[in-house]
Formats: sequence, C-alpha cells, structure tokens
Amino acid sequence: MQSYKDFIVAEAQRLLKEHEPKFATDSGKNGGKGASPDFVKWCDDKNVFVASVEQATKSWGRAQYVWVEGNSRNKEPGGATKENAFASVLRDLVREVKILRKG
Repeated sequence: MQSYKDFIVAEAQRLLKEHEPKFATDSGKNGGKGASPDFVKWCDDKNVFVASVEQATKSWGRAQYVWVEGNSRNKEPGGATKENAFASVLRDLVREVKILRKG
C-alpha cells in the first residue's frame, strides 16, 4: 500500500491535470478568465474536491479509514470513523492542491 502522503499527492496531481484546463477557460465566478480567478474557490463552487474524495474513497473499508486517521495532519476528535476520514482527506487534498499550484 502506498503512503498516505503519496496518495494525497497523486490525487491532487490527478485533480489538477483534469480540472486546470476547465478552470483556465471558465469566465464565470472565480474562473481563470473571470475578474478574480481562484482555483481552490472555483473547485469548491463546482464540488470538485468533494467528488474527487468520494471517487477515491468509494470502495474503502474500515482499515482505510483508520489508515487515514493515523496518517492525516487533520485529526477529527470523536464522531464516526468514515466521516472523520472523509473530512481529513478533503482538507489534506485542498492543502496539497494549494501547494502544487504555488510551486
């Protein structure tokens, strides 16, 4: 199994490869040709991050959720393991996209 960091980086790179061209041609709110382009806000408006995490985690079981909880920088106290893992992956994915876009 790959490391959690490798999983997040690969998912962020896939997301960027798939959605950056769409962002660049979008003249709507937060789009690349709009008045105030912002990729992360654009993805959030289009539910790109949520859809990506749902796709990546749809076949996961308890072992993967525990794997996320043990490796994510975003720890969620209490609550259901599945929802906590989803939120952690989502936050880590957004953070990694920001890093890759800057760099």
